[in-house]
Amino acid sequence: MSKIIYILGTQINKIENLTQKQLEIIKKADFFAGFNFSLGMSKELNPNAKYHVMDIYSSLKDENVIDLISQMKTFKTSVLMVSGNPLMFSYSKRIMDKLSKNEYEVLISPSSINYLCQKAKYPMNSVRYISGHNSHNLRKTYNDVLKTLNDNHQIAYFVKNKKDYDSLFNILKNIKVDIVAGFELGTKNEEIFEFKSNMPIDFKKGRWILLLIPQENDFINLFPKNSDLSTKNIPVSREWSRFILLNTLNRKQKHDVIWDLGAGSGATSLFISSFFNRDCLIYAFEKDYDRFESLKLNTNLNPEIEAINKDFIDILDEYESPDIVHLGGGINLEALNKITSKMKKNSLLISSVTTLESLNMILSIENFNFEYDMYTKFSNNKLGEKSAFKGEHVFYCIRGEKND
Repeated sequence: MSKIIYILGTQINKIENLTQKQLEIIKKADFFAGFNFSLGMSKELNPNAKYHVMDIYSSLKDENVIDLISQMKTFKTSVLMVSGNPLMFSYSKRIMDKLSKNEYEVLISPSSINYLCQKAKYPMNSVRYISGHNSHNLRKTYNDVLKTLNDNHQIAYFVKNKKDYDSLFNILKNIKVDIVAGFELGTKNEEIFEFKSNMPIDFKKGRWILLLIPQENDFINLFPKNSDLSTKNIPVSREWSRFILLNTLNRKQKHDVIWDLGAGSGATSLFISSFFNRDCLIYAFEKDYDRFESLKLNTNLNPEIEAINKDFIDILDEYESPDIVHLGGGINLEALNKITSKMKKNSLLISSVTTLESLNMILSIENFNFEYDMYTKFSNNKLGEKSAFKGEHVFYCIRGEKND
């Protein structure tokens, strides 16, 4: 029975980067587990051992982790070969979490980030690691990138394919970022590139590490003023009325999916996203092309907001049921009935309306518990020795929770 499982970081795939202890462990081991790209060195140094090739997604399943540990414990010397720092990647952590501290030993090689920084002569003291590797939802990853750059911190980022590369640079092109890229580090194809975020180089199939170095910070405006937005020829609500609307979102439960119907300039989408610290997915529908262009421009640094240039009433069936629906303008009773039929129990319907007809139409919808209040911004007029209130921008703020 094996007394210890070795977790060995392959990092840069060169044998000369291995420590003496790592070499000794690899040569004497009788079982290796890892991904294809991690096992090359061990197969070269110890071709007679037994090998288990892991699948990059299924290996994370709890039952597969347990099975792998059981298998590794049947051999005298077992080694888990992982790329990247094994303390940072989830598949090695899953294994360590199920072992006592005296059952494993971690043997770390220089990481690809260390290697790239050394090659580029770039200090790595303040570099933060972000990876979309294994991620099924890169929106959150890209938001982490933007928020980290916004705080003026450098990022080490792993690019896994061309789609990831193109999507990342579609966002980065809107801010000033210097980039040092390492391609196929530690192999005969190794190359180092330096370029700007608004002029990315052609992607080559292979393994990439990017160092993202911000040249500006504080570029994210969480609750932008109307004057900061592109709102030409678009009716847009006032900032203070949007904050009142946000106050209806007072539940602490997580809200994953939000529909903003008739999104206009995207101002309300931006406010709702900021209210949830950008940890949500907002489908912002706007059928008018000119307004849609402003919507895209205003949300180009918000990967969590997907702008859609179609009439939402024709395509709602294509989208997952929302936790929140915000009603913009131009919605009739037929559309409202279809919208609410797609909503699940306990989901919220919110809106700010300026006419009694709109208020009564929304309140007529069945299977909702509605709350609503009238608000106004007021000034005063002198009436002799007294002052009379004068209301400006009167509107109703509505919140409804679906009850079945």
